Amino acid sequence: MRLALAFLLLLVGCDSGTSRGDLVVRVKSDLQPGFEFTEVRTSLEGSPTASDGEQTVRALTAEHSSYLAGREVAVFEGVLGADPVVRVRVMAGEVVLADRHAIARIPNGGAAVLTVLVTRDCQGVTCPGVAGAANETECVGGACVPRSCTPESPGTCPPPPCSRDSDCSNGGIECALGRCADGRCLLAADESLCGAGQHCALSSGCVGSVGDSGVPDDAGAGP
Repeated sequence: MRLALAFLLLLVGCDSGTSRGDLVVRVKSDLQPGFEFTEVRTSLEGSPTASDGEQTVRALTAEHSSYLAGREVAVFEGVLGADPVVRVRVMAGEVVLADRHAIARIPNGGAAVLTVLVTRDCQGVTCPGVAGAANETECVGGACVPRSCTPESPGTCPPPPCSRDSDCSNGGIECALGRCADGRCLLAADESLCGAGQHCALSSGCVGSVGDSGVPDDAGAGP
């Protein structure tokens, strides 16, 4: 079935002149997997693909550093269209914590990587803003930006607030460290700065005691 679909997409692409290629999607975030969100759902909007149109990965508590560096969340093969729109939803159960759209750039017949930044300082931010441009529908680093603003295509992004870790604060959280990633400030949890059996919650600091499940006794799935 999958080979048949891939062949059909090839024929359609040849007939229409539409480019096709492969796309790897990564999410870079300082939201805490397992503690604040439980899974990431990634989909393509309006672009056929030989792969599943929506892909989901579970969030594990041990993956905080992976998300800070950029965690691969989806691979779409045989994508029709050079500029597909990717939607990423960061979920806490069935609650949507973050809903981001970004435009990927895929060379004809080639492959590309798209990084979607999901920063905790966008919680509570509504885009576009009252005085902002209508196309600034996405939030990155607390600011509203167009879908074309990505680490791979920074031309439509606002000036980056940081170029090194020292440009970023810890947000007043005693167990947090500021990290500069793609020109945006993220928070990294340093568990060594908490007491024995405690967990560093980036929303409030050192909390609770860790039970057998590896999740703090007073932790929840929400922010």
